[in-house]
Amino acid sequence: MQKDNNNMTELYNRLKPEVKQRLLTSNYKYKVSVAAIIEDLKSVNFYTELKMSTIHSLIVMSSTDPKDSFDLKWGDCFFDD
Repeated sequence: MQKDNNNMTELYNRLKPEVKQRLLTSNYKYKVSVAAIIEDLKSVNFYTELKMSTIHSLIVMSSTDPKDSFDLKWGDCFFDD
């Protein structure tokens, strides 16, 4: 399924640099899990399109702890706007 990405950036490209670095560091030990996360992030443009399981995996594999409910609800701890 192709998406019209006019002026939209997939979530993978909007990851904060420190989150992306930690995720890629996990890739050495957990290749399959990290590959699945990256595939999911590259397939959507909005945080609200992510599955809860992908968000959970991103938290674990990038060692990112949401500071409050807004971080978890809106993904502010993971993504640059």
